[in-house]
Amino acid sequence: FPVTIGAVTQGFSDTRLKNKIGVIEKPFSIIDKLEGFYYTPNDLAVTFGFDSNNREVGLNALDAAKIIPEVVSLAPFDIDENRKSKSGENYLTISYEKLVPVLLEGLKELKKEVEVLKNELKYR
Repeated sequence: FPVTIGAVTQGFSDTRLKNKIGVIEKPFSIIDKLEGFYYTPNDLAVTFGFDSNNREVGLNALDAAKIIPEVVSLAPFDIDENRKSKSGENYLTISYEKLVPVLLEGLKELKKEVEVLKNELKYR
């Protein structure tokens, strides 16, 4: 451990290894602020070896860091042996798997709202 599958690395998920310090409140306020978009690597990305012309889907790590910093870290290509930015530019990446709990809590919140609306319709 940690186990790496593709580009996803997970250290641990076992609750016996966690001190729960809070719940994810108002997940839609997080989700609403994140903007998903399509992109291709630009010329600067190509200098770092990202030279695919494939259309990708993603989020802006600089914006995400302001909204939910727990999912953002230095990009692996820009980390030196001291865990600092090699370039000095602090290029960022998003651990998309860390967004799953926010999305799950959002789905639960949405489900509750749907149930309330269904009950209201029942009694009309």
